Amino acid sequence: MEGSIFFNGIDVTRASDSMLRRIRGKDIGMIFQDPMASLDPLRTVGSQLMEVIEDHEAAYGRDAEKLAKSSLLSVGLSENIFYSYPHQLSGGQRQRVAIARALILKPNFIVADEPVSMLDVSIRASILDILERFKRELSISTLFITHDLAVARLVGNRLAIMYLGKIVEEGPVDEVLGKPLHPFTKALIDSMPSIKRREKSNFRLKDVIPDPINPPSGCRLYPGCPLATKECMLIEPTLKTLGERRVACHYPLE
Repeated sequence: MEGSIFFNGIDVTRASDSMLRRIRGKDIGMIFQDPMASLDPLRTVGSQLMEVIEDHEAAYGRDAEKLAKSSLLSVGLSENIFYSYPHQLSGGQRQRVAIARALILKPNFIVADEPVSMLDVSIRASILDILERFKRELSISTLFITHDLAVARLVGNRLAIMYLGKIVEEGPVDEVLGKPLHPFTKALIDSMPSIKRREKSNFRLKDVIPDPINPPSGCRLYPGCPLATKECMLIEPTLKTLGERRVACHYPLE
């Protein structure tokens, strides 16, 4: 493992189990990609919500049940879902339960890992609306992980682009998507279907995919980058600040 992750001054990569237990759920909520995998199939929705509440000593018994049912209503579900098992729910309902569980203690920070990628296109918008409403009403900061740049544009204020485990560009979402500075970002954007873009871009990465387990030295993109030089092959670029943005490239795009 490389690097550190700090939350409210605490390095969570080195925190004790007891410290992590206090942080999880109460300060940080997690929404996983597949709610069927993150919910316990052998327990009712209600028991799983109450476990979060009681483990963090937010309420007990009847009060915990009332809070759990209220959280279901807040994500557009009926109180009757409290007594259901995950397999009895649709994919959209399960993800709403997962959101209710992550937000039930009103944490300060949410990590949403591809929360709509496994859902039907017809219900993605409703899930994103729920997340946006909670973010606005509770002033929650959200780390939204996605492969879909269209979704990133909808939900993000700032956007970080990663390649082989490294951030290669970061900045305000409209600036990054409107005028990319890194070749990989540009290639991603040019690969998106667009009715506004009338001319086909001539910028293409080479058909070379490095081994993520054993990435190349220097810039990780250099084997496939049409702009790569010997410097790119030998020296790994670090993130440098350009205005409100940061880019890891020896020769940022104009």
